[in-house]
Amino acid sequence: MTVQTAEGPSPRALSIDGGTARPLLPDWHELSAALRMQTGDRPGDHLVTKLARALAQLHHTRRAQPERAAEIDRRRSEIVTVIDGWVAHQLAPRRTRDRTTESLGTAVDRMAAAQVLADHLLMTAEKVAEQRVHAAWTRLAALANDWTDLAREFDARRPRSIERR
Repeated sequence: MTVQTAEGPSPRALSIDGGTARPLLPDWHELSAALRMQTGDRPGDHLVTKLARALAQLHHTRRAQPERAAEIDRRRSEIVTVIDGWVAHQLAPRRTRDRTTESLGTAVDRMAAAQVLADHLLMTAEKVAEQRVHAAWTRLAALANDWTDLAREFDARRPRSIERR
């Protein structure tokens, strides 16, 4: 992940046992950028941001072509399954006391839907009540907060490297 500093872009990483490791999942800023089509299309981008971008594109298409809803929903389901499979491969098994009931793929899909709706309402604000626009952006902010919690929770479950002896 890259963080903008006064000196320019700077990579951010978590320190583990004297080394550095990237967080398992992109933070909400990266995810939001992918949902707005600003990232997720380059070879080095995180898989989850690439798939988040694809989900956002599908939500845009679904809004523009509602007659293709069944086909688009099947594709969205496939992408959610890919995200969940990748996460399962990366993580230690979930402890039963974990509070997370929603899959990570489903969380990305919900955030993509919320981002597309919020953008749409903002772009058509003259025709939409201000309260509706505000509610959509408030919902998106809540989902971004939820994503932050999920990412921390999943990162805590990441298997750590073997300790130095």
